Amino acid sequence: MTTENIKRILKLKAEIETLSKEAGFVTKNLTGEGAEHLVINLFNESSDLPNLKLADTNQKGFDAISTEGERVQIKATRSNNTGDFKGMGKEQKFDSLVIVKLNEDLTVNKMIKLDWITFLKFKKIRKSEPTTWIISITQELIKESQILN
Repeated sequence: MTTENIKRILKLKAEIETLSKEAGFVTKNLTGEGAEHLVINLFNESSDLPNLKLADTNQKGFDAISTEGERVQIKATRSNNTGDFKGMGKEQKFDSLVIVKLNEDLTVNKMIKLDWITFLKFKKIRKSEPTTWIISITQELIKESQILN
């Protein structure tokens, strides 16, 4: 890698950090936080979905809450597996999950909404960490879920 390419990458990173702060992002996880804002905007612009707002940043287990009190967890992924759901057990941590399936260029492929029961049906438990779960995006999961976009 050339020195010029490195300088260009660092300059772009600084510009992205400035833009994300101006947009109100509070974390360094731009993909995840961007997906949260996309989901919230979709809900708030749709007459068929309840309005959402971001949950407090210190809230564990869900990212947004609806005007009806529905706790919504939001996960973004470019693969067919979500990131980890840590600390899972007997307690229901959220009411629904929205998976934002991204293309390689980070454009939205689809948004998939699951209720808690569907989440439990499709969860996979990490063998090394029984309280850490993931969801695999399969055709069966898609058939039993709501596609939002």
